[in-house]
Amino acid sequence: MKISIDSPLSDKFKWIRQEEGVSQQAFGDLIGVPQGTIAKIENGRNKSTSLDVIMKVVSHEQFAKHFALLLAGSMTRDQILESFDSLKAMEGYVEPPEPD
Repeated sequence: MKISIDSPLSDKFKWIRQEEGVSQQAFGDLIGVPQGTIAKIENGRNKSTSLDVIMKVVSHEQFAKHFALLLAGSMTRDQILESFDSLKAMEGYVEPPEPD
């Protein structure tokens, strides 16, 4: 599956889950969302995926690396910045190194 920041949220969810090698059930269990909700999101039947669900994904240590992909096109700039501040406040967050 080819994915980009312009891909629909449904494709991004499915790609992240498959990239991490987890089933819909395991993905839902890890982030605290029912498997049925994950299936609806991936099938494009959940047209109003809440910011809460998105934040559960990017706040989980296994999926945090997909922050930019998942949030691009899904949120306003201010929402992204606020979410990033929340992510940085998480226990275990490590600031990425400065580019050379």
